[in-house]
Amino acid sequence: AAIASLKAWLLRRKGRLIPFWVPTWRRDVVLHAGVSSTDTAIVIEAMNYTEMMFPSKARRHLAFWAPSGALICRAVTAASNNGSTETLSLSSSLGTSFPKEGLVSFLALSRLDSDDVEITYHTDAVAEARLAFVELPQEAP
Repeated sequence: AAIASLKAWLLRRKGRLIPFWVPTWRRDVVLHAGVSSTDTAIVIEAMNYTEMMFPSKARRHLAFWAPSGALICRAVTAASNNGSTETLSLSSSLGTSFPKEGLVSFLALSRLDSDDVEITYHTDAVAEARLAFVELPQEAP
């Protein structure tokens, strides 16, 4: 089922044609405080996000990795610099509590680097594919 799901996802990309969001898998944003399930804004440690990153549409999408392992994606709709912290308004609440130590990454609008993707079958139930992505910062909505 997982192999079929991967193949279907690859087919939906139509090679390099259809972009998709990819998390950086880094702690790009450090929360100043935990987030409640109904909060529509987060407070982060100052990193000049408001002045340097918010103006770029390519850095207005965040991935929150919930303790359960779920990925929660939100857009940043506004940002303000408070001095030692910054407040980011989100497109909607996370719907779950999120700890201060939680991983918050940027989402990068990307596409496959090649139209051809090789899938190596180790067994009938185990396959491997290595995918290279190219970020499309100028095309971020």
